[in-house]
Amino acid sequence: MKLKKLLFFTLCISLFACSTESSNDDNETNDDLILLKKTIENVIDGDTFTTNYTYDANTLTNIKDSDGYETSYTYSDGKLIKYENIENGTILSYVIISYDSDELTSFTEFYTEASGLASTALKFNITYNSDNTITEELYSGDHDSQTNLVSTSTIKLIDKEIIIDEWEENEDIYTYEYDNYNSIYKNINNIETIILTSRTEFGWPIYGATKNVTKIIEYQEGWNTTEDVFEYTYNDLDYPSSAKLYYDSDTSDSIETELSSTMEFFYE
Repeated sequence: MKLKKLLFFTLCISLFACSTESSNDDNETNDDLILLKKTIENVIDGDTFTTNYTYDANTLTNIKDSDGYETSYTYSDGKLIKYENIENGTILSYVIISYDSDELTSFTEFYTEASGLASTALKFNITYNSDNTITEELYSGDHDSQTNLVSTSTIKLIDKEIIIDEWEENEDIYTYEYDNYNSIYKNINNIETIILTSRTEFGWPIYGATKNVTKIIEYQEGWNTTEDVFEYTYNDLDYPSSAKLYYDSDTSDSIETELSSTMEFFYE
């Protein structure tokens, strides 16, 4: 299933554990022009995927991988207002993003006939709270109106990074841990908006506005708790040059995590 492969791939490029030979001594390096250009993922006992990133200056305009999946981004007055999720040239869904002045207020994913969910739409309403959390209300409906409340989640942020994403209705809890090194997405304009609005059915989930996620723990009520752990090596500017993903499908027992994938990162 495409979504499962997409989520797996995204974890590989955005969740990492610290393992490095380089120092992290806060050097005053002018690295604001360093942008992720390409990743190569090697799935253990599986396929190899290459993903290319296209920019207009520091603005991300397209992500495309070698199996035909891509996301195309549209901007207005410097703000992300729309993106399209495409497979082999066919649009599966598109997301419209709304703001109140410069503050993100909502985003809505509209599904096309090719998605198998024609006429369906999901709207995410965003409320920023005074305690560094975000309340996100998810509504379902059609392309004209989305009024059926499906679920509510609370997102905890620390230094622009998502730390906890807790869904109230089904009691799912996602917990994230980060390193102290430069995120592969660090210098991309609108990266915080991209992160928040990419958590959709066909979206390209991205985490790590400034740092890299080292671990993701998923707790689902009535199911096993799963854990992804990532080991990194870094270049001399403290950006990841490669990574290994280890996956444990049941952290309640003593089963040793297995290597699932390796990644290489290339910058411009």
